Amino acid sequence: MNFLPGKKRKPPVRHPEATRKQNVYEKTLGKIGECVSKLGANRFEEAIPQFFETVREFFSSYIPIHYKFTYEELRADIEKKQITPELKKKIRDMLTQLSDAEYHPDGLKKEQLYKLLLVFGEIVELLKEELSDIPVDEHLKEAKWKMLFERFIKPKPNLEAEAHLTQLISQAEKFVTSSDLTNGRQAYDEINKLFESLPEQQKRALYPKIMEIYHRLVALS
Repeated sequence: MNFLPGKKRKPPVRHPEATRKQNVYEKTLGKIGECVSKLGANRFEEAIPQFFETVREFFSSYIPIHYKFTYEELRADIEKKQITPELKKKIRDMLTQLSDAEYHPDGLKKEQLYKLLLVFGEIVELLKEELSDIPVDEHLKEAKWKMLFERFIKPKPNLEAEAHLTQLISQAEKFVTSSDLTNGRQAYDEINKLFESLPEQQKRALYPKIMEIYHRLVALS
């Protein structure tokens, strides 16, 4: 019987290029997370420039391509890469949206930036899978990206505003029941102003009652 200890297996040596790309990948995920957090904290104006900077830093480091690339230059470079046609199209579509948004930043809405972040996150994952020997993490596939983002982006219920609105609706119902058109209209105007501050889910719950008041006011007019 051989009691001599066996040789220790040396850990596999990762190619420096794979290590570099892993570092770029991890840094980019962190930057995306920061942008998402700013969106969730209503710091939209800060998130916009950080997003564009993150996109440039990622492609310039990961592809690589010079930092001040134009979107046309990046498109041309992507076409030369050994990646799937589906991923090339996804990148081309995103670059078209980025080009429009970068030259018209005042027109960029929060929901649009959220969608761009989502698409960019998916592209980062897919490029990591196709351009390096780093295995893709299954928990960061498309559906999980959406869940991760919605955790930060999804509006929180405005319970204080909803309570106030419920009180106003009750008052308005009393006014229309007693045919008090003047106070009924005033209460309805206040309801409308407060209604716009609510997330969509709360709006849907209260909308039928508000419309009922509206129709009763119209009948009194």
